[in-house]
Amino acid sequence: MKASMGEIVAYIDDDAYPDPHWLTYMAASFLSRGSVGLAAVGGPNIPPPDDGPIADCVARAPGGPAHVLLSDRVAEHIPGCNMAIRKSCLEAIGGFDSRFPVAGDDVDLCWRLQKRGWTVGFNPAALVWHHRRPGARAYLRQQRGYGRAEALVAARHPHRFNRLGTARWRGRIYAAATTRRGTRAYHGIYGSAAYQSVYGGPSLGADIAHQLSPPVVATAVAAAPFAAVWP
Repeated sequence: MKASMGEIVAYIDDDAYPDPHWLTYMAASFLSRGSVGLAAVGGPNIPPPDDGPIADCVARAPGGPAHVLLSDRVAEHIPGCNMAIRKSCLEAIGGFDSRFPVAGDDVDLCWRLQKRGWTVGFNPAALVWHHRRPGARAYLRQQRGYGRAEALVAARHPHRFNRLGTARWRGRIYAAATTRRGTRAYHGIYGSAAYQSVYGGPSLGADIAHQLSPPVVATAVAAAPFAAVWP
């Protein structure tokens, strides 16, 4: 941030590489008609197709670098592996907080930008290819670091968390498992046009059911009566 000379500072992780048109779409978002008050823009981060099945499994596991969307173009959170920020806004809030050495710095940054009244945007075409952890051990080690980072975020933003320590997201968490629908591309909440009427309101039950996936939920419902017979 301090060394940059431009109006916009773009960030990407060292285990990711950008689409050739990544910065073009980022800049286009800041130049659009509705960009007044837009402080930052993010985009999808997807595992490269040749990383193998283990990387695909890790990408679909919970706790990954997923964006949280309030609408198709407005985000509550964008991961640090794919974000661009107006330098003036970044300097106004003091940049990234160094108390988050592993993770959580992007969540803290987005919430501080929104506290100033600025908007965090999302451009689905601003794509980066993001390598996931190569195995279960590396994934679990990453999640331990994420857990410690989330505790630091909760200490700084206690009103953003409930009594159980879970973040109170206003938007929907998007991940690979919820946005891929074969060869069709959908828009709207959860990226699933067929269920927009279900997820149109603040229904916590529907959110949990979607994230657990229908087969798991159906199995749990079917097995529930047997719990009373065979405790």
